[in-house]
Amino acid sequence: MNAKTLEKILEIVDEYKHYACLEYGWNLNLWDRNDLVSGYPFINLKIFWRKEENQKVIDKVNEVFFDDLDVKYEDLAIFINNYNAVECHNAACSLLDNSYIAEWLLKNGIGNVYCHYDEDYEILRSAGLKMRHCGRFANVGKLKKIRRGNKEIVIFIPNKVRELPSTEFYEWYKDQDRFEIAYDESEDFWYLREKAAETIRRYRSNPLLFLRDYPRLEELLIKDREVHSATE
Repeated sequence: MNAKTLEKILEIVDEYKHYACLEYGWNLNLWDRNDLVSGYPFINLKIFWRKEENQKVIDKVNEVFFDDLDVKYEDLAIFINNYNAVECHNAACSLLDNSYIAEWLLKNGIGNVYCHYDEDYEILRSAGLKMRHCGRFANVGKLKKIRRGNKEIVIFIPNKVRELPSTEFYEWYKDQDRFEIAYDESEDFWYLREKAAETIRRYRSNPLLFLRDYPRLEELLIKDREVHSATE
């Protein structure tokens, strides 16, 4: 593979890596003081933000976590589901649990808070939080048996995703005393940060690794060649 193609792979990676931050959002974990019996007294929520807010979020995360590194938040974000780079995957997952950034997003009214689980939604609703279903569904849910003609079949019913603007969520949060944002300093991220940075540098020095792990890149390369061929 020639040098021009390798450069193009990096160009495509750099063009799309910012969108990984949008796609994966940020975790918001609430500790439920009233839950004394479940063994897991936490509510797991997600914060997703709009495209026009994305650079502001990236800049903040880079300021806090990547200020002294040549690799950045968006460089790491594309590795969240890459199990050939476990240290990057684990570092990214730990980073997204950071409670300081979660609260910063809420305080600044960035994005929406999403609830993917019916049980969590019901607990929050009973505590006065009125989240809304706006047409989104989660890839989690339950199986249900139904009859179709003479046959009994199993169908998957996805959970409704309830959501609320961060501003409204934070106003509710400040006015109640049952739930607290679970404190998390992303300790594993700090431990894995240098190893993850080394792996990212290795991928960038050998772009074929990106091509191996991200099949969609091949489609984008082919499309780019077709565009250039048509204009020549």
